[in-house]
Amino acid sequence: MPNAPGGTSDIIARLLAPEMTKALGQSVVVENRAGAAGNIGADAVAKSPPDGHTLLLMDVSTLAINPALFPRISFDVQRDLAPVTMLIYAPISPPPATPWR
Repeated sequence: MPNAPGGTSDIIARLLAPEMTKALGQSVVVENRAGAAGNIGADAVAKSPPDGHTLLLMDVSTLAINPALFPRISFDVQRDLAPVTMLIYAPISPPPATPWR
């Protein structure tokens, strides 16, 4: 988890972990490695053995933007990470009663 505890992604991961533990028959642990706009946690996953035991739950926008923001990023998003699924779609929009559009 490349985000601090308590955020949306962390909450989703912690809700999903017990169900994954049941389905897989082995422990699923949520480990937070926050910092550098998600690059620290993503780097740890990118450098882990590609054995299917390490998953990254991260916003796709961060994966798309960080390579442009950090020219010396230590991993290549397309080479070192493989997408598995879109877990949640959460568009940001104001409530209908607000004057913002």
